[in-house]
Amino acid sequence: DGKSAPPRSMQEETFWTGSVLPRLSSNAVVAINVIADQNERIELSRIVDKALQSHDVWCCEVPDIANVSDRHCIMFVTPQTTEEDDGIVKRFKAEL
Repeated sequence: DGKSAPPRSMQEETFWTGSVLPRLSSNAVVAINVIADQNERIELSRIVDKALQSHDVWCCEVPDIANVSDRHCIMFVTPQTTEEDDGIVKRFKAEL
């Protein structure tokens, strides 16, 4: 499709360290619409991971029903969990 996302300026580490990091709370979740090939995704993941070290970075493929190319994904930046967090989640699920 020839297009890419996010914009080139958001693919620079300075965007994440200068604009996002100062405003990001420790429990924030960021979702990024990504249209890129695999190498571009890996590079963006590396940049975001380096800038936001207290968060995990991962991609979720778009479901087939969306009818878009495999260049599309949603990249999530989520707070890193601790063993204590994992225990709380397990207890919560057990109560359901």
